Amino acid sequence: MSDKYVSLNSLKFSDSKGKFLVREDYFLVFENDELAEKFIQERHRYWSGLYGVDIMMAPNKNEVITELDIKKVFRHVCKYLGVSYPEIYAKTRKAEYIEARRFGIMVCIDYGQSQDDIARVLKKDHSLVAHHKKKFYDLCTVDKNYEAKFEKILDHVKKNIGGVYSEDGSGEKLKS
Repeated sequence: MSDKYVSLNSLKFSDSKGKFLVREDYFLVFENDELAEKFIQERHRYWSGLYGVDIMMAPNKNEVITELDIKKVFRHVCKYLGVSYPEIYAKTRKAEYIEARRFGIMVCIDYGQSQDDIARVLKKDHSLVAHHKKKFYDLCTVDKNYEAKFEKILDHVKKNIGGVYSEDGSGEKLKS
């Protein structure tokens, strides 16, 4: 089972000779690849039944970064730093929340998340993410302890990411 959600953008159906018949466009997100495949097979059966022949199809699907994954990172960063998780979404200029946002952003970037996806989850403009990234590198050049602190946070997140977590913002892992 996939850890990431799967988005389905379109399905193209053609006859056995490759002649285009119909295209369905949508933006659907499935919890895993198996659910996406089930939906695709249902659509294949529908169009094959409608045309009375087995038709070919070409799905346009890919794994997407989920809000949940990014939120988990921020929960763990907040827990490590001892700050309130919901406050990182607020319009606060308190240093501890700005720092938690910055470290969370950098952990997400380290995991390969895009700046646009991080900004979307934070409900902020993508320029804020770019600013924090630049500021992080600036601070690392003048303060080696800052980089060391980031490495500790990154290590904490890597050890704790995965599994089912409480939705109360505590970052606590639920027992299976």
